[in-house]
Amino acid sequence: PAPPAPAWGAPPRVRRPRPFLGPLTVGAALIVTGLAVVLGNLEVIDLTAGQVLAVFLTVLGVGLLVGTWWGRAWGLIALALLLVPVVAAASLADSEPLTGGIGERTWRPRTAAEVRPVYRLAAGDLVVDLSRVRFGPGPTSVEASVAAGRVLVVVPDEVAVELHGRVGVGGVDLLGRVDQGVQVDSAASAPPVRASDDELQAGSVRLDLHVGYGVVQVRRASDPQVLDELGVR
Repeated sequence: PAPPAPAWGAPPRVRRPRPFLGPLTVGAALIVTGLAVVLGNLEVIDLTAGQVLAVFLTVLGVGLLVGTWWGRAWGLIALALLLVPVVAAASLADSEPLTGGIGERTWRPRTAAEVRPVYRLAAGDLVVDLSRVRFGPGPTSVEASVAAGRVLVVVPDEVAVELHGRVGVGGVDLLGRVDQGVQVDSAASAPPVRASDDELQAGSVRLDLHVGYGVVQVRRASDPQVLDELGVR
């Protein structure tokens, strides 16, 4: 039988196609951002947390631009507006690369030759224990950075230290000298707290420590807090 005729004056209801550009754009943004993070961890490129979020936001912007001619993607506007303050906040710490992995990492070199010039972690707890190292004459430079988390460096009592710590948001504790806030940049120096058994091996250490969000800490090996937390010596 033929379908019933529509009521007089009521046009047939036409189903509008479901919007597909929004989910497609979000999926593409996740794929591109994930690829960028992987390349950063492989040290192919250097990306900070702010730059990673900016990549995601850029892909959303391209989706909105395409949506002006083809498709409907109004949901992307709300998502983009929510991400704008997040990207702005991330720009406060937009200097530390997302490399080195995630988690808790502890390095305990035993000789000056084993000390790396650079230690990096994307997020987590980065600890460099230099308490067992007998440094030779002349300065030894060490750089360490975490995008989000903590950097703790333990230095021997027998060496002089020159310290520089920078934090986007958080605090810097350089041998008891504490600064907290936003865009904290602090420097300090300290002589040895006790004489070395061999004056020829009483060197010095220069530390350049950076954290995006979190804490920078420098402790002497004899500090009771170090003994309790890490079991040094």
